[in-house]
Amino acid sequence: MKNLKRIIFILLIILPLRVFADYEHFKLWDMSDGLSNNTVKSITQDHLGFIWLGTFDGLCKFDGVDFTIFRHDSQDSLSIINNYVEVVASLGDELWVGTERGLNLYSYKENKFHRVKHFHLLRIIYAQCFSARR
Repeated sequence: MKNLKRIIFILLIILPLRVFADYEHFKLWDMSDGLSNNTVKSITQDHLGFIWLGTFDGLCKFDGVDFTIFRHDSQDSLSIINNYVEVVASLGDELWVGTERGLNLYSYKENKFHRVKHFHLLRIIYAQCFSARR
């Protein structure tokens, strides 16, 4: 009976280790893989399955293989307003990007960013959305 308890005890320890060992594989992505910066402030997944990462040096779109980097271009008024991305949020089919200098709305059709200038309107909309849920 003692041996049976020992065998059961050993199996209870070993079997879960084998099961969880299969889930420990993951890939670490960094600048050598195409990420714009190793410091990621915000992550979201959009309605198309892309992963968006806000970094200290631009916004990165990851398709599972490659990164596409969006950075501010002073010659392009439809580029992201600033490279220091604080937050990125996917809401339905819209991608909102908050930077150090303002808020952007990404247009999937144009592959461009539009600047949101009226933050007070956003506060009103936000308040209305959350007060309606109560």
